[in-house]
Order: sequence, then structure tokens, then C-alpha cells
Amino acid sequence: MTGAKFINGLMTPIPPSALFRSIQAGWPADAILLLGASNINGLSGEVSTSEGVTIAEPKFMRVLALMRSLQLSGYFSIRVIEEHDGRPATLITLRAKDVTPEMLAEADELRDLLGLDRTAQEFRLVYGTVPANDHEIAVTSRSLIRVLGMLATHAELPPEHIAEGRAVPGVAGLDQRAVRFHSGKEAPKDAFVAVKYRDHWFWIDDRDLNTKRAFTLIMILFTMADSGTEGSLPVLTIPTG
Repeated sequence: MTGAKFINGLMTPIPPSALFRSIQAGWPADAILLLGASNINGLSGEVSTSEGVTIAEPKFMRVLALMRSLQLSGYFSIRVIEEHDGRPATLITLRAKDVTPEMLAEADELRDLLGLDRTAQEFRLVYGTVPANDHEIAVTSRSLIRVLGMLATHAELPPEHIAEGRAVPGVAGLDQRAVRFHSGKEAPKDAFVAVKYRDHWFWIDDRDLNTKRAFTLIMILFTMADSGTEGSLPVLTIPTG
């Protein structure tokens, strides 16, 4: 990959269809979307600016949890079909066979949170903040550079660095954290990876599986950033019973 293409890949939003294909490949839906999606049907995920961090809406987090639950049920799948004009379309489907009442209830809750038609089974995935109708799921995805910036806000920062204007306050100390970067003046003894910056050490605890998994997902996101054009977009299908 050339330097220009690499920079473009860092700055370009990851295609929403690529996010959902990675979910189909087995990566956890909640983790992928927490990192890669900043907005789903008007529900806002975590937002990082130079002024600080706004945590994700509770409804956004609930949508991610429901998608993960539906994924784990085994009903979640993706297939590619050819539309009338010859273009391929990717469908995200949930099998309607042998669906339990609990799964139907979760599917209905997901529809309600996203403002979707309760009687519909297929929903077109589009890039954007607000859907055009109740048969669309609009996803605003992050660029890889924004994903890395989001992860940076989850570091435990020395108070003096914030007071001196070297960094902005992150989400350290809050329950809702995608990853956990610890910091201290002494070198860690049980770190997965550690680096010294200025007068502090920053590290990931070797027992922190969630953060270690997040870094594995970053490699997947790097691949998505180099996936080229958006192409056809998925449709989400939810069984109605």
C-alpha cells in the first residue's frame, strides 16, 4: 500500500458493510460497533473532541448488547444477492426457524430502540446519521484515525498532564470504558505491553482480556480501512415470529 493510500485509509470512514461482515465472520458485534460506529439511527456513541469526551447514550449501548445477543443466538448471518439492476446487495439476516420467545422479545426491543417497523423483517443499511424511513438502519462509522483517538481517551492520565494542558480529560474513572490503559511512575510488573512516555509508564494489564481483544480488533479495522469502496450495503433482517 502506498503512503497516500495508507493516509487516505486512515482518514476515510470504515464502510458500515465492512463492520457487519466482520461480525458475520465471528467478531463480537458489540465490540466491533463500539469501536467502529459513532451513531446508529440517531443514537450517539462515544464522541471525543478537544474539549473532552461525551460517553455513549444508554440506548446506543443497549442496541449493541441486543445485537450481540442475537449474534450469539446463531440466527445472525449475511448473504449476497443480485438486485434487479445487476448490482450485488448484502443481506444481514436472522433465521426465523426455532426462534424462542426471548429472542423475539429482544428483536422487538431492537426495532423499537432504532425506530424500525415492527412488522418488517428486512432493513437496508445506509451510511448516515438519520434513516430516511423505518425500513433503514443508518450507521455513521469512524475512520481508523478516529478509532485510535477514541481509544486514547480511555487512558488513565496523570492529573498534572491535564492541568498543564498536555492532554484533555478522558473517560478514566467511568464504568463505560472500551479499553483500560493504566499509568504510573513505576514500571509495571505484569503488563501485556508497556511504554514509557515523558515521566510516566502506560500499560495494558496482561489479565485484561477486553483490552487485549480490542487491540486485535484494531488490526481487523486496519484491514477494513484498506477495503476500497463502499460497494453494496447490507440489509438487516429480524424475525417477527
